[in-house]
Amino acid sequence: MTRTKSMYLALLAVLLSPMAALADPIIEPVSVSVTFPLFPGFLLNSGNDQSGLSAGYTSGVTDFDTYIALNPTHDNGGNTTFASESGVFSGALDFDLGGTFILQSLALWNRGFADQGIATFDLYFSDDAGFVSSSLIGSFGATAILGDPNATLAEVFGFAPTMASFVRIDVTSVYGGCCISFGEVAFEGIVASVPEPGTLALLGIGLFGMGLARRRKV
Repeated sequence: MTRTKSMYLALLAVLLSPMAALADPIIEPVSVSVTFPLFPGFLLNSGNDQSGLSAGYTSGVTDFDTYIALNPTHDNGGNTTFASESGVFSGALDFDLGGTFILQSLALWNRGFADQGIATFDLYFSDDAGFVSSSLIGSFGATAILGDPNATLAEVFGFAPTMASFVRIDVTSVYGGCCISFGEVAFEGIVASVPEPGTLALLGIGLFGMGLARRRKV
């Protein structure tokens, strides 16, 4: 192997090697819709607007694992939680992510009261708001009270990385005899490690220079 060719391959390997892993961001849904009535005084978007969280985050920017490691809690008081009308024990909540993302986990701040909170749910992903075509990601069981009843910790549910624009949490059972209720939900996205534009430019310059040197030598 010639010296020029060896240098060429070395430069190619360096510039095309994976960049440092980018943070996998936390994704906040932009809106939510349901087909069942809400408890009087509770707002539809209380479960996806960060209200009640002890620490905020920037959707699409803040690293999911770093944020969860802070043990942010959700205040169960007031109307910062989501709650259906009393007597509703199952039903679907459809979340619009505001874009298409590859997701790999769900963070749920459940309701910390003994007679409320999500017990079991199915998770569906779709690329259309009507879920005409959707994929069942899995069935999960949530913890009734994680942490202090008035300051609930997040429970993280992992699954195989899947692309979606809309997420449906289909609640199949609840704790107690009240209603569907929880504090907050968020998702973990995946950002692929790719060379930055500056790196690609350096690659082009390097290859051009080596090609020019090789031609001069010939």
